[in-house]
Amino acid sequence: MPFKDYKGEISGYFKAVFNRSQIVNKLNILARNVVIFAVIGIILTCFIVFLVAKKIFNPLEKFESMFAALALGNLNVYYPIKTVNCSEIIDCKEDCPDFAHNNVTCWFDVGSYAPEFGKEVHCPKIKTEEYDDCTECEVYKQVNKNEIEKLGANERAEEVAASSEEQAASTKIIVESAEQLVTIVIKLNKIISNFNFDQD
Repeated sequence: MPFKDYKGEISGYFKAVFNRSQIVNKLNILARNVVIFAVIGIILTCFIVFLVAKKIFNPLEKFESMFAALALGNLNVYYPIKTVNCSEIIDCKEDCPDFAHNNVTCWFDVGSYAPEFGKEVHCPKIKTEEYDDCTECEVYKQVNKNEIEKLGANERAEEVAASSEEQAASTKIIVESAEQLVTIVIKLNKIISNFNFDQD
């Protein structure tokens, strides 16, 4: 750095000497720390992404296996949902069909979705219009924590199972009726053949 005399002319230079190895060492330490923190950050990010993906995909895998079993004809599978007794959480009356029952899906059975399943609304919070629909209810929120649980897959599986049982019962009645008709036709055929034989 130049310095000037009283006339303003450069009369010399100041020279500062630094130990460069110290600066290089500090830069190396800084670079090493940046790399270490970057690696730790990448590992933590991967771990968090793994946990989030696991939380998202585990329920999907259960749901997929449940529907695969349903597609193969197993109507006794259910998606695991939280067990609740809605009458303990809200002020239900004993005339409610879901009163004091555990593991209910009251929003389908007696709540705002009941009419869609041909059932009557019994929930006091819906009847008094305290809630517009069951999505506002604490019971619904406790059970339906994700989209899969909101689908009500168990309710659908139960309906399919009940429908299959009804169809099986109807089929059995039809088969029995058909067997009786066959028996009657055979008897009538014998009577007609005997009648024709007697006329000859």
